Amino acid sequence: MRRFFRGFVCLLVSGLFFAAPVPAVEVDDIPLDTLVDMLVGVAEFRYIPASAAKQPGGISSAWDSQTPSTFIGVNLAKIFREKIKEIIVHEIGEDALAGYVGSIITAEKEIVLKKIDELRGNRDALIFSGTAVPDESKYDSFSVEIEVQKERLEFLSGLGVADIEVIREKNLKLLSAGTGTAEELFPPVMDPRAAAAQAKVDYMLWGTLREEGGGLLRLSVSLYAARQKKIVFSGSSSGSVDQLDLLADRVFSRLASSLTGRSWATLDITTSPSYAHIYVDGELLGIGNTRLAYVKPGSYHLSFYSDGFEVLEQDIVLENESRQTIRCELTPVFLEPVLLQTFPAGADVYFGALKKGVTPLLLPLGATPDILSISLDGYKSRVLASTSVDLTAVHVLPRDVFSWDERIQAKRSDFYRSLGFTILTVPAMIFLYGAYQNESFGSMQYMGRSGYDYNRALDMQKDTNLLRYAYLGSVFLFGSLVVNTIQNLLDYIHTSEESQKFPSGRGAQSKAESEAQSEVETEKEENQ
Repeated sequence: MRRFFRGFVCLLVSGLFFAAPVPAVEVDDIPLDTLVDMLVGVAEFRYIPASAAKQPGGISSAWDSQTPSTFIGVNLAKIFREKIKEIIVHEIGEDALAGYVGSIITAEKEIVLKKIDELRGNRDALIFSGTAVPDESKYDSFSVEIEVQKERLEFLSGLGVADIEVIREKNLKLLSAGTGTAEELFPPVMDPRAAAAQAKVDYMLWGTLREEGGGLLRLSVSLYAARQKKIVFSGSSSGSVDQLDLLADRVFSRLASSLTGRSWATLDITTSPSYAHIYVDGELLGIGNTRLAYVKPGSYHLSFYSDGFEVLEQDIVLENESRQTIRCELTPVFLEPVLLQTFPAGADVYFGALKKGVTPLLLPLGATPDILSISLDGYKSRVLASTSVDLTAVHVLPRDVFSWDERIQAKRSDFYRSLGFTILTVPAMIFLYGAYQNESFGSMQYMGRSGYDYNRALDMQKDTNLLRYAYLGSVFLFGSLVVNTIQNLLDYIHTSEESQKFPSGRGAQSKAESEAQSEVETEKEENQ
């Protein structure tokens, strides 16, 4: 038994000695603030009904029979979750700076204390290893490292707020309890400290909706800060059943200061036209109706841009915890229309898939899209970029080799030709299959006789193989012709659809234009 115990201790000590060495840390290394994101978790709100003595016709009797309490709590929590999504940045203010720095120092102290416990364990294992003469050099090394860690612990205890450089602005991000939308919320909170530690969040939000009787509800919301280890916000508001959204707005207006870490302001912007680009201090905020949510109070420079309208610029001052709304109407700019001309005339002009008219066509410059296309039966289509092409020039359309009618006729002929070949291969395939089966059956009957001629049987087998390969070749040919027929049919349908999408509808007019172009080309050749 003693030998077994001694061997076990030796094995333990050897494992400790061969463990990965603890990296050396300078005593006066100042901890760094490496945190970029502040994580927020939202728990389900608890619905607390009134006492047993409910008033007749009160909201309790209606909700108890129609609406589960979990449904009410979940929806209230989701309302707050959607509101938190509008807050992008969390700023560590002066009142929270000491607690945040203290959490950084505390975390570093925990690492040092863990190292000290590990070093002491290794040193004690060296003493009780059972060896006759302990290794004094290793013992001294452990003792020195323990003293170094103690000195670092004292150094960390002497650090203050001014000694650690803190990243004041953090990204505020919502953390979900699960991957699905039904698992966004954490379970109802009983112990906020334990709930935040288990969820691994920096802030945990939870609340209750209590029925007070007389048709009134009381909404109470709390926010626990894990780094400061305390509840940093607790607020409530009362109202009727149909005022739940209003109650949430009242509480969140006060809660937002704790989530942003500073004072805030919100600006709702609407524009006319609704597709105007909105810039705030030179950065694009959005297009059309946009919100500048939970920003720092102060002055902001707004710019509004839209094609065909004058640029509008406006300075606005946002007060502390204010919700302002502005509507900006841009003034239209008169622009000279553009005459779009083609040679020959009569080409269809399309803005995307929408036909706008026939050339020559007068286009309002402000209404001209970035891309427009021109098509004419018998001529190649052109696509123009209004930003890089002079629309006032006459755009010459090159003649197409084939007209739509000729293209459709050619595609139809290709389809019927391939369909005919496909049909003709069917009898050949059936004939080869029958010949192969007949030859195969005859060969099997002949070889079933006693005393058959081996050479004749070999010749019959060769004929059978030849017919089988011919049959398989006919099957492959039939499949290829079917694929070719389907491809020709699709080409025929596509060409017909293109002819409908860009129809001429001008008949003699198109012929006259073609003759006119031919005359112009003839005159050019004679002049040369």
